[in-house]
Amino acid sequence: QFGSDLDDATKQQLERGKRIVEILKQGQYTPVPVEKQVAILYSVINGLFDNVKVEEISKFEEKLHKYLDTNAKELLTNLSGKDGVTDELGEQLKKVVTEFKGTVEDLLIKE
Repeated sequence: QFGSDLDDATKQQLERGKRIVEILKQGQYTPVPVEKQVAILYSVINGLFDNVKVEEISKFEEKLHKYLDTNAKELLTNLSGKDGVTDELGEQLKKVVTEFKGTVEDLLIKE
């Protein structure tokens, strides 16, 4: 009954929490550079991972890292040199992640 008593906002928050837990799992001896951590955490907190299948989060993250390396080097450089994500950087990141999601539709929840 607990699950049926939750409003939509609470359900969405719990679903996002599942994705955050998956994002925070990091393989031993595979450190993630700070700028990529910032990009990933900003994206998941701002709902850009909400339609990624929970069981595919690690694969999605791995592919996103490669995509960022190839297509958004300047953005990564800017993220590594800032104390936080400015509105402009946030918009750039949203655009890049949205473009990336178009390349990995098999990892997304079908709506």
